[in-house]
Amino acid sequence: MHRLTSFGTGILSVLAILLVFCSVVLAQDKLREMFPGSKVAWEKRPEKGVASFAVAKASGDIAIISIGKEGMELSYLDESGKLQWKRQFKGRTYFSKPPGISDNGEVVCVYGRGRWELDLKTSVFDNAGEL
Repeated sequence: MHRLTSFGTGILSVLAILLVFCSVVLAQDKLREMFPGSKVAWEKRPEKGVASFAVAKASGDIAIISIGKEGMELSYLDESGKLQWKRQFKGRTYFSKPPGISDNGEVVCVYGRGRWELDLKTSVFDNAGEL
């Protein structure tokens, strides 16, 4: 995952996800092509990979959904890429929508479905990770 900053009339922050089957070099080249004049502000590759994500427009906070064999995980990062909290949802996940996040990053909504035992349908968290 890369967070890019571009300078023009203001600061524009953009988050792009590196696909599992892309090399980092190819992804960086594609990002440079998409956002000329941008530079990488920080880079982080989540352990489980990224299924989907959302960025709060005003605060720059990031909600990331990862899906693995053990279930689904919601990670909440601040604009500098520092992990603030994460929540695990046990059970086999076969479907998840991208998370919803308010403009100020104070509310995150996630939805997922699994086979028989996934303990998540729709959950809403505040920016401290509480339901």
